[in-house]
Amino acid sequence: MKKQLLFITLFLTFYVINAQNCTTAITTPFSDDFQSSGSFSTCWVIENSDGISPVWTINSSTDIDLDGTIDNFATVFPTNIYQPAKNDWLFSPIISFTAGTSYSINVRYNSYNIGNVTANQSFSLYLVDDASSTANVQILLGDYHNITQNGVYQASNGTDLKTAALSTGNTFVPTTSGDYRIAIHANKSGNAAPLFIFDIDVTSAVASSEIFNSDLFTYLYNKSSNSLEINTKASNINTIEIYNLIGQKIKDETINNNNCSLNISSLENGVYITKVLIDEKIRTFKFLKN
Repeated sequence: MKKQLLFITLFLTFYVINAQNCTTAITTPFSDDFQSSGSFSTCWVIENSDGISPVWTINSSTDIDLDGTIDNFATVFPTNIYQPAKNDWLFSPIISFTAGTSYSINVRYNSYNIGNVTANQSFSLYLVDDASSTANVQILLGDYHNITQNGVYQASNGTDLKTAALSTGNTFVPTTSGDYRIAIHANKSGNAAPLFIFDIDVTSAVASSEIFNSDLFTYLYNKSSNSLEINTKASNINTIEIYNLIGQKIKDETINNNNCSLNISSLENGVYITKVLIDEKIRTFKFLKN
């Protein structure tokens, strides 16, 4: 009995320590491709504005590109295919923004012809200060209309819906530092078909500079040596930071050299975001450790 109680105590302690605090803002880079589970990860918020089901959900049953792996993605459907689309909101976790810093906010999206309805979706992208459609601060980042199906529902030749997805490609410079959420408002009236969201990325926008062109800056995940190799011919690398997809810093290294081989054997398999600082300019990229 004592052993059982000890196990339960240790389990609960572990759970509390590792539970994500959704009231604390995460820092950029932030990225979510909705692949971790069949439901939204902790700290995403859904608002069913029209009070009608279904609501925003994770589709976790489709292999979009026929590579043998299920492709999870966020989606919202009309109540049925012949009725108006949903009027629903999806809010990201809280993200910290700094005044005067340029941020790249990118959402990849698509739609899908279903039944006799030709896809014609729309949504708006906002920066908001609360997970609510009535938030005090609502900064419109972009409106996206007449979203038709781009690509083939299931294809293995690079023409699938995920590979052919469209991208918002927004850049935003806040005038006031603060904690915000990215909000996606599905708002199409009339027959629309489903709206698919494949991933969202928020990063500090890279300043234009020759030191980051393909000839002078290279990176490579070396699986055999379990290392991340980064090289630049322009100037020394100042620091390298590695983040997981919920914005937690996993590794922070000072380099002060023009090349490095970073040991990442302690990292679990998965997708990571890397920030490289060179002469006060930042390059951000993703890599997959497998």
